[in-house]
Amino acid sequence: MDEKKVEDIFRPNKQVVDKIINLAKETNIEIEKPVILENNYRFKSKELAHIEKNIYANKYQKYEENPKNLYLFLANNPYSEIEHVAKQIIKLVRDKHYEYRDIAIITK
Repeated sequence: MDEKKVEDIFRPNKQVVDKIINLAKETNIEIEKPVILENNYRFKSKELAHIEKNIYANKYQKYEENPKNLYLFLANNPYSEIEHVAKQIIKLVRDKHYEYRDIAIITK
């Protein structure tokens, strides 16, 4: 029995990086040393930072506090999921005075 091959979610990004590096080498463009950022200022909520740090970890750490800045929604199908997200965006704009440019939807 063949084990199901797990796809690397970053494979498309890695392929693009490889193409850029090869193109730079072919055209004799210098590739500078990578800049590695030590601190992550990406998330304003502790919950999202915790998820980002632990989501793919083999030994994850449990989030001990009661989450206040996120919730999960289980949709029956992709249509229900999209409909729910659209409703939440409308509520944010109408009731909480967000602007559409303040909202991002990130999906694979």
